[in-house]
Amino acid sequence: MISFKNKKLLITNADTIIGRELSVKLNSLGAELILVGEDKEFLEEISHKLSDKPTIYINSSKEQNCQISNKNYLEIDGYIHCDFFEESDNKEYKELNRCNIEYYLQMLDSIKKSNSLKNISVLLLINTNKKPFENTSIYYYGARNMTKMLSLKYYNSKMRINTLISDTNEEEKLSNTAIYLLSTSSRYIIGEQYDISNN
Repeated sequence: MISFKNKKLLITNADTIIGRELSVKLNSLGAELILVGEDKEFLEEISHKLSDKPTIYINSSKEQNCQISNKNYLEIDGYIHCDFFEESDNKEYKELNRCNIEYYLQMLDSIKKSNSLKNISVLLLINTNKKPFENTSIYYYGARNMTKMLSLKYYNSKMRINTLISDTNEEEKLSNTAIYLLSTSSRYIIGEQYDISNN
């Protein structure tokens, strides 16, 4: 049985539907959670659903140079970055997609500097508004194709990186797959990318 007892997990962009689903399930499996997001009310709503209250950080807008506002929460056992790629010609969406990827990459570097001994499971969880093979966003394809490269880059830092991409709103299926990829049961899965589609 999968357990996260005595494990500290960081979830960024936790103020999302899948962030909430993951938080509830990981908490029920014993994880100590650190939730980061911009929507204070949504994060507090998540907190009320959990038996063990998480540490919550309200992040300033990632559009402000995509900066990480707080690095004191990086002594962790696992990291999940929840993302959503909206394929659109809208400049605002494109900028948000770019900032989300830059934020994720900055977080990986910060975690590497903060952790010297622990084995860390990392999962990039992407939800998209199109089927994976139909999405033409340059940032989406960048996220898809960087998993193996990042795994090689951070391998000696004991960071095990995988990516999960989905065009479905089935939070149950997404969260169950994500939890497995974060667990020690999948400790030999490194640098892989999985697609979950309605079709």
